[in-house]
Amino acid sequence: MRQRVAPWQHLTGYETMNIKDDPQMDMSPERKFQALLMLYNNHAELLRFISTHDLKIFGTYLPIQIALGGWLSQGGLLVRYRIPMLALDASITFIAASLIHKSTQRRKQVHALFDKVNDALLFFQHGSYLQNESLMPNPETRRLWGNTYIFGIIVAFLAIAWLIFSGGVAVVPAIKP
Repeated sequence: MRQRVAPWQHLTGYETMNIKDDPQMDMSPERKFQALLMLYNNHAELLRFISTHDLKIFGTYLPIQIALGGWLSQGGLLVRYRIPMLALDASITFIAASLIHKSTQRRKQVHALFDKVNDALLFFQHGSYLQNESLMPNPETRRLWGNTYIFGIIVAFLAIAWLIFSGGVAVVPAIKP
């Protein structure tokens, strides 16, 4: 029977590599700081990407809903097409809301990592950088807007559902004087 090996085991010296015993892997304070800085910068970039991604999702979903609402308000929808149209819109809504929800969960993980890095750098400790206060504000203050996006997605879906089942907006003829 052939033994399975990890893809990186072909590297020379893998079997004997031990970070604690390796003099080149000395984790001096400077190297620890560089590792924290690299971790912080990588996750700051990830947070920027998540923010852009959320905005693109919401910015794509909303025009689709507006276009669909405009089309439905012009003449309504035949009864036999109402349920399939609602199902299609519900699937688009579910996908958009799920993506935003997953992004919000990942954003929370990134914030937790930022808190750990800030703790390691003593940013929350009073008196370590400033005389009588901490350098960073309270870590519980978060500005997560994922729930706001999800609220907008749900409101747009409900508006489309109303248009589907109301038969569109009734056109009132103008009264001539």
